[in-house]
Amino acid sequence: MVWVEAAANARICLIGEDLDWIDGLSIQAAIHQTLSYRAEWVANPIDVRVTSTGLVERSGHWIYDRDKISGWAQIATAVPTTAQTLTSLKPRDVRIQTSFPWRAGLASSACLSVAVCKAANPHLVGLDLARAAFDLEAHQLGRRVGPMDHLPCSMGGVVAATFRANRVDGTWLLPWPTHLRLLIVDTLTPRDTSAVITDKARRIKAQEVGAMRYVAKTRSLAQTLYEELGRNRPDDHSIGRILNQAHETMRDDMGVSTRLIEDCITVLLANGCLGAKISGTGQGGCVLALFGEEKAASLAGEALRDYPVRVLNSTVYS
Repeated sequence: MVWVEAAANARICLIGEDLDWIDGLSIQAAIHQTLSYRAEWVANPIDVRVTSTGLVERSGHWIYDRDKISGWAQIATAVPTTAQTLTSLKPRDVRIQTSFPWRAGLASSACLSVAVCKAANPHLVGLDLARAAFDLEAHQLGRRVGPMDHLPCSMGGVVAATFRANRVDGTWLLPWPTHLRLLIVDTLTPRDTSAVITDKARRIKAQEVGAMRYVAKTRSLAQTLYEELGRNRPDDHSIGRILNQAHETMRDDMGVSTRLIEDCITVLLANGCLGAKISGTGQGGCVLALFGEEKAASLAGEALRDYPVRVLNSTVYS
């Protein structure tokens, strides 16, 4: 019997949703919200119990040879192929604690996959850890995910990455203005990420006009943001404008916004927000909002107090 543990950071997608599986440049950032994984691994366990506490509270109990384990628990109870000395063991008691919502555009499944792989093999770091976590989720467990979310959860900071054929082609850590503040606005409407991606893939494969316009605009905006962050002194307002434009094509061309998301963004922009957009696949989930100072972020959060949302203060984690 052995106890293993690890933690990983959630992420926001600054720009480039879907460009990992249709090729392109994506820029994401790890944030200070975290997930911790602690588990007792034993030889030949009969059953397993998984408990989550913190911002997400749930629990479940499964008999290994009888019950089908799916969803979040499938990842939590997985034995990665990179586990090395633990491959003869399996989890019997899994305890998760999270400070961010699940299924909300913050890469909860990627974050959990990274934590599981790190706990099972502490020698994995950086890009190797991201590859192991993607392999666990996509190939070992057969979940429909792209490889981009695992990068910031593993590497921290702001990560730019290019993709080819659903594989990471290149990665770069970008500088980020440390004075900038973030609000994460959870609309409390979790969605099935796999189902949203499946619908997007169908539309892109059919070369629908709106979908193809979204791809072209997003590729261009991602390159613009990459160049802005590479300047000696990136301009806060330019970064905000790029985020706004990225959201507009997600809303107008892909149609993945909601009335609540639009109402929240309107309030945010009227209260000092530099730029705001959906983080992740859309059709619910979270909005990320950028501010030049902490006071402005706090005031904007207060302006949303009458809306059915949860507001989290955050910054980029390096």
